[in-house]
Amino acid sequence: MHQWVINACRQRLIQRIRSETNMLSPHEFATLMLVKAAHEQIDFSREELDTLLERQLVALERLASGVQRPRLTIHGVSVLQAVTRKH
Repeated sequence: MHQWVINACRQRLIQRIRSETNMLSPHEFATLMLVKAAHEQIDFSREELDTLLERQLVALERLASGVQRPRLTIHGVSVLQAVTRKH
């Protein structure tokens, strides 16, 4: 089996395990903050973006120009609000 296939399977397994634990990795959380603050800087090949899309924290919207851009969903906004609350 090709190494890239093994790596892809390994990454999908890691993503599945993370989604089952309901915790965001530091990179996923940083990507979530980047979607909110600077969505135009998002690299669509980021694995973290795939995870956020799967968990429905981020959605892709198509602009009138046909360009897609990421945006926070209501769930993504809730996660950021919960984390940034002052105690």
